[in-house]
Amino acid sequence: MYLENAPFHKPAVALKYSDFVNYGFRYQQIALEKIPTSQGITYIDETELKSLVHGSPQNKKAVCKSVFTQKRAVCIEPDKIVLPLNCSDKENFATLLTGIDKVIVERASEEWLTETQFLIEQEFLKSKSQLIDQLTLLYNETAFNEFLSGLSPARPFYIVLAESLASARSAKQACIHVARTGRLLEDFNQHSFPLFHLGNAIFACIIFDRDREFLKSFCQALTAFFRTNGQTRLHIGFSGFSKVRHKSRSVSKNAQTVMDEAWDALHKSSRRGPYGFCDYELFVNSEIFPIRRIGKSTRAKLAYRLKDCDAFSMAVIKPDFKPWQQFDEVVCPYLAEEDYIVDNDSYVVIRKNKSAAATQQWVKSLETKIIREHDEHLGFSAGVGWYPFLGFRKSEIVTNCAKALLHASFYGPGSTVVFDSLSLHVSGDAYFGEGDLATAVSEYNKGLAISNNDVDLLNSLGVAYGLMNRTKDALLTFDRVLELDSGNFMAWYNKGLGELSSGNDAGAVASFSKALKHTDNKDPDETAVIEDIEFQLGACLFRQEEFAQSVKILEKWYRSTQHDRGAQRCCRYIGVSYYYLKDFKNSSTWLQRALNANQSDAEALSLLGEIYLQTGEGDDIALKFCEKSIEIEPDNYHFRLRYARALSSCARCEEAFDVLSACFRIPSIRAAAWLEAARNFYRNKNLKEGERYAAKVIDSSAAESALKKQAKLLIKHGAAHR
Repeated sequence: MYLENAPFHKPAVALKYSDFVNYGFRYQQIALEKIPTSQGITYIDETELKSLVHGSPQNKKAVCKSVFTQKRAVCIEPDKIVLPLNCSDKENFATLLTGIDKVIVERASEEWLTETQFLIEQEFLKSKSQLIDQLTLLYNETAFNEFLSGLSPARPFYIVLAESLASARSAKQACIHVARTGRLLEDFNQHSFPLFHLGNAIFACIIFDRDREFLKSFCQALTAFFRTNGQTRLHIGFSGFSKVRHKSRSVSKNAQTVMDEAWDALHKSSRRGPYGFCDYELFVNSEIFPIRRIGKSTRAKLAYRLKDCDAFSMAVIKPDFKPWQQFDEVVCPYLAEEDYIVDNDSYVVIRKNKSAAATQQWVKSLETKIIREHDEHLGFSAGVGWYPFLGFRKSEIVTNCAKALLHASFYGPGSTVVFDSLSLHVSGDAYFGEGDLATAVSEYNKGLAISNNDVDLLNSLGVAYGLMNRTKDALLTFDRVLELDSGNFMAWYNKGLGELSSGNDAGAVASFSKALKHTDNKDPDETAVIEDIEFQLGACLFRQEEFAQSVKILEKWYRSTQHDRGAQRCCRYIGVSYYYLKDFKNSSTWLQRALNANQSDAEALSLLGEIYLQTGEGDDIALKFCEKSIEIEPDNYHFRLRYARALSSCARCEEAFDVLSACFRIPSIRAAAWLEAARNFYRNKNLKEGERYAAKVIDSSAAESALKKQAKLLIKHGAAHR
């Protein structure tokens, strides 16, 4: 059985669009070998095929129908053959082979084309199966190493490593967790980046042609995605190729170095709580962190100069345009009468017994004077702090100035900002953006000590609490926001996510519904998450067995996202909902879509088997579906009950009773199992045993009235045939 025999069981492998994106060179080699004289191969879609076909629009339409609907290979004179590609996640996708000898094209029979197409596909599938991890159906470590060795030395790339350790009590549960993690990563991977499982719940993704800002947003979004889908842990580490750090001419050596760096970053992120990520470059080069690091020498000088000072303000000044040396030559004389320290490429100015407002005015006057007397490009930005302020120590004031300087950067060159709660919000976001959630929470709380009713700070704090699995604190924080602003969209949305992670679907439905009610359609930040709210709302309604409402919301969501990767994750919800709504035709359609996305969806397999039994579409096929479902989840007795029903329908009554006997021990399905046993005996002409088990259902206090009614009908039917 699948998870009981893992990793020895080998599930069926299907072709996906990413196979042709990442390993298409293998397919091309096979195709060029199988079709004599072919010289070139490319991938085309329906529009491109129409442009290649000569003749009337009807002729173009007929060729496209043959290729994309009927999945038949066709010849296009004088030297081209088009082979359809059977991708489980992409339609209207084909291969164009060119440069083929004219005689071969003229004599190619339909039978030869069909056989050749089949052989190419089977050989590529065989090739893929050697590169697939059996548990997750993602590429394995062999594929990963092969991919790294084939990287172009000129193309920038990042390696992202992710681990999601399971709190599993058995090997089987751990396997289920790893398989689910792999499916979630596939759903999230809308850009079709190469994705691998390296073993031991370590996953790798290779990202091309992106910068650090994209990587940070990628990690933040992935973390949020895992949290909303019920995963309680996720650690991410990444590193990218750097011309400074990686000077080897060997591509494979550089790739291995980047991999080692990503591994170190992953280890660092694992110490940042249940969710966290780490950028190796930031790990080894703190200078690129947005908040300026104040040197140890500067701190020591400040401590000495301020030891007897009870009140002061301070400014950190940094040039906006000119290089430091040119700036220093001009500005230094203007600071001759000030108490200042040079720290790398900035000045730290101490103004004893001066208020922050006075220092802010002094900074602006200084900048105006320098620009007027010299050059407009000698402008600068500054961050101002002061002491005493709340509980901050003297040694912390210079850091507060650095945070105010980061805050000033949001207003453009020439800005001066006095340290306040918004400065702490900005610094908290900087730590949050680098995956350091604990420090972000500390910054947000300091900001709230200055402005305790700041709803933006509270929202940010609540999100950080949620990502630290401090769900109770997160919910309390969002409630506080809603006390201050009952129509706050982000608070309702974030509260819904908190309710979701705590298992309160009813609370999540209420919060998500409120969020949709208070959406500002002109706000891009709010409209960007509407699709996620609709999906989560539909999933919550499904779990509450509000199937009609769930279908209405999720079908709308699917229509707007069906061309995105991950859109098929709603299919199982819709298919199962239609099953319980007794709409078996629609249920079958959606469950088959769910299986295209996840061949190991045990519930979809089991329900499809049940539908085939009820609609008479094939007892043998139904049995295969049901059998597969209990291979994947052998401990699910609802699936076993359907399996027994399928066995009985296929006249395997003794096997069916053996399966039902195990179900008798489960109180929640015992009565249903007795009823199925009664049907099984009646089908086998054993009326006495059939009546005995039907009577058990009727006499059971736990049996539902519908089951008792069916049992009475069985007894009545049996009596009529004595």
